[in-house]
Amino acid sequence: MATIYEELKARKAEKRAYLEEVDPNVRQKRGFNNMSFIYSDAWKNRKYEYAIHTATRVAMSTIASTVNQIGWEAYCAGMEKFQFPSVHRRALAMKEKYGLLDDTMMDVKMHTLTWSTGCGFTGGAVQYYDEDRVEGMAYWCPQVAALEEMGLECGNLGIWCDSFDGCIMTACKPNLSYTHVYCLADGDKVCRHIVEEVKEPFMKNEQYTRARKPGEKSLYETIMENKTEKKTRFGPEPDCYDLPNWRTLPWLTEEYTNEQIEARGCETKWHIATDAIVLGGTLLGWEKFINLVAKEHTPGYTRAANQRRLDINILTRDLRQAANVVFFGMAGLPYEHRLTKYTPKQILGYAESCPLAHAAQEMGVDASDLSLWCDFYRNIEVHTVDPNYNITHTHCIAAGDPYCRFIIE
Repeated sequence: MATIYEELKARKAEKRAYLEEVDPNVRQKRGFNNMSFIYSDAWKNRKYEYAIHTATRVAMSTIASTVNQIGWEAYCAGMEKFQFPSVHRRALAMKEKYGLLDDTMMDVKMHTLTWSTGCGFTGGAVQYYDEDRVEGMAYWCPQVAALEEMGLECGNLGIWCDSFDGCIMTACKPNLSYTHVYCLADGDKVCRHIVEEVKEPFMKNEQYTRARKPGEKSLYETIMENKTEKKTRFGPEPDCYDLPNWRTLPWLTEEYTNEQIEARGCETKWHIATDAIVLGGTLLGWEKFINLVAKEHTPGYTRAANQRRLDINILTRDLRQAANVVFFGMAGLPYEHRLTKYTPKQILGYAESCPLAHAAQEMGVDASDLSLWCDFYRNIEVHTVDPNYNITHTHCIAAGDPYCRFIIE
């Protein structure tokens, strides 16, 4: 029996050959942009809320499944090698945009808060800060909630947070440790993080990767040492806590509408998701990765897709409604797909840019099988309408095509 990877790959080859024979050129290039004509007012008001939730669910599930295969040490090394350079470039751009130009501890914390504003971190607060240290706590985490929703476990998720947040902070100050001393994913009562200056910079060279020497401690080992040291120095996990009502940045929320802030959160969180997908495919190999996520993620993604279908009142078994579920699933995320055919028998579309392909290009990795992940994920949405329908991405920018192209039949 063919694996899901083999099945998707064979279908792509078949449908690509078909389209290149009957419709080799994308006609009606303007198309319908993201199906905006079918959005209801109610959905428009909630699209970013759904998108943030979607991106978080994809990101954390993908990280968890990959880490559970290779372990945290190998995953952190992969983040350093492939992901950190592009993340650091984005952090530098954000630093300039919002005027966080100093290297004081508060500028550093403002930088991470600005990065995460709009991402759904609503259950925490800064507890303490001075020129030497910033400390924060949270009683709720959307990332841990996403894993719970998907029925997945990932012990010590704070290791990923330490790695990622540490990379972001180097745009302001390189010699810092961002340590999640306690993590809700481990069953702790709170998420507690501490930011302090350290002797060794987080990243060493101008490419913002660490070319580690033989025998040098790995990023994972450094993170774990920091956790152990801070747990000893700052004492046990709090039995009770009082979180002040200070989480978002007043100057940011005053200058931007809630919709603009949520749109920023979608962009940030989908960057994390796309990086996680590309990194998972790179570290595991695309065939193993596709088969793994199909096995572990399908139940959770199916529950989410069915809920979305009901939320937008799709009850009929029509091909166009299957396409609508797909496009509603993209609402709020940075996609620019356009439909060139929309009939009860066949739907065609294309995109001249793709955030997933862009992430692969930024990392400099081979992602020629990336579209198979898109087929796996989007078919879950299609199948909630009718399991006999399928979406197939016949062309993919990450595989060297000039555009992404798909067919739903």
